[in-house]
Amino acid sequence: MDRDTYCTPEWVLAPVYTFFGQIDLDPCSGEGSIVKSVEKFTKEDDGLTQIWGNGYTEITTVFCNPPYSKPHLGLWSAKCAESPFLNLETLLLVPAYTSAAWMQNNVFSTATSILFYNKRISFLIDGKPTGSPTFHSVLVYWGRRSIDFKRIFEHQGCVVHL
Repeated sequence: MDRDTYCTPEWVLAPVYTFFGQIDLDPCSGEGSIVKSVEKFTKEDDGLTQIWGNGYTEITTVFCNPPYSKPHLGLWSAKCAESPFLNLETLLLVPAYTSAAWMQNNVFSTATSILFYNKRISFLIDGKPTGSPTFHSVLVYWGRRSIDFKRIFEHQGCVVHL
């Protein structure tokens, strides 16, 4: 399994469910994913080319744990940065590569809040943790509820409002 097919563990998802109530869309779903969402896009569906919402659909919340290889982080963070224009609340789980161009251009300049996790995330393969990665992670939020975001996620690390 390559670095593009690791899955999000339950301890990361639990506060996401609390925050959103439900996840309407997982645009990066794949085999082994435990994300509970109303709709899913797989690699074959190509979530980058799909319309996530337009203000008239049932989709209002998006959780995205994209592939981490180049150029995916830049493409997916740019797509997430567009979500407020579609009346969506979006959470993006990515490595904390704070000096990367995609982080500077697509995250720091557009997001509402960021959670810097206080521990590394052991992602899942076949439902089992993979061990500690070599990087820390962040959960990026685009939406209007920054105070709720802080209240729900601050126990997992440092929340910064942008």
